[in-house]
This record gives sequence, structure tokens and C-alpha cells, in this order.
Amino acid sequence: MAEQPELPGLPDAPETPEWVKIMRWLHAHREALMRPQVILVVLIALAAGYWFGSSRSAEQLAVRDDRISFLNDQISAYRGRLQGATPDQAAKEIRELRENLADANRKLQRFFPDNPRHLTADQKKFLHDTGEGLSMLITKQLPVFSWSIGDSPRYALELVEEFRKNQINVGDPSLTACQDTERGVLVGLADANHPSADALGFIRYLEDMGLKPSKTTWAKPYAGYEFDLFICGG
Repeated sequence: MAEQPELPGLPDAPETPEWVKIMRWLHAHREALMRPQVILVVLIALAAGYWFGSSRSAEQLAVRDDRISFLNDQISAYRGRLQGATPDQAAKEIRELRENLADANRKLQRFFPDNPRHLTADQKKFLHDTGEGLSMLITKQLPVFSWSIGDSPRYALELVEEFRKNQINVGDPSLTACQDTERGVLVGLADANHPSADALGFIRYLEDMGLKPSKTTWAKPYAGYEFDLFICGG
């Protein structure tokens, strides 16, 4: 048979849409997909996804509603107390209201921060550029502890992952409790009165990194370890 000449000027055939490809794949595998085991797995996955999304939304709405309810209660209480008050008394009551609301908001922020902490791009770059020096200070696997509330667990995990990317020997974060006075990033010292040179070097490195670490006493240090890392509420 003679070869057919090409027809000039005809456009290329359009690429098959993705949804058509998906439908063809589903049709080709319809028998396997219709098995009871597969259907059960799909239903469980859909139910789990719906439940997770709903629970997260419900939790956020509950927190928001609690905040609004608390503020409304405070305002209503002070509105009643301001009836018939002198200007000086009213000013005092308003000042107390503002202080109480600010204190309540600080406490709520520890549990449900509006702006969760994350490492900045500059901090990650600093770690990438100078991590070799830090790894020389950490001769044993660095213990990492995290407060179990708020953004602390996620922030601790982010720090651990970035350390590991730069070949710094750190352990998995372990949940712990923080005192009310313990905030942010802390370096726990086995001997707070006589910290080792490596411990002081670790603190200086975190300062240069911009983490603003505080020092605390490591209540139960591991044998042979001089310092660790605590991540408490912001």
C-alpha cells in the first residue's frame, strides 16, 4: 500500500484530559475496585477524613466561641459595675478590665497561639552554613524535650528535623512539663553553676541563630550528658 502523504497545516491532536484518563483507568480496573475489601477501605478512609476535618473545625470553633463568651461575660460584668460610678472609679474599672482581658488572652495564647512558631528562612540558612561547628559541640545525641501543649511539640519537631538535615546528632522530642516561668527555648544544664565549655558554646550558637535561649537546671540529667534542649510555650 502506498504511503499516505502528510497533510500540511493540520493541528496536533489535543491531549486527553486528566478526567478521561482517570475514567479509563477506573473502567479497566472496575472488577478489582468493586471487591468488598476495597470498598470497605475506601469508606473507612473517607469517614476518617471527614471526621478529622470536622473535629478540627469543631475544635477551632469551640475555642473561638469560648473566647467570645468570656469577653462578653467580662464586658457585661463591668458594664453593670460602671453604673453610677464616678469618672475615677470608671477609669479604674476599665483599667482592671483591660488587665484581666490581657492576662486571659496571654493564657489562651499558650494553649492556642494565633501565630505558631516556626524557624525562619534566615535561621535555616544559618544552620546550613554553620552546622558543622555545632555538630562538633554535640558529641553525644542531644536530648530534646517539648512541652506537650500549644505549638511546642510541632516547633520542637521542626528544630529536630532541621538539625538532622545538617548532620547534627539529636534525639526525638520527648514530651515534658514546663514551669510557668519557663518560656521559649531553654538549655538545660546538668551543672548550672559550672556549665561546661561545650554547653556555653551551644548557648552562644542558639543566640547567634536568633532563638534567644534561656538557661535552666536540668532536673534529672542523663549520665555523662552536660546539657539538653527544652522547648516550652511561647
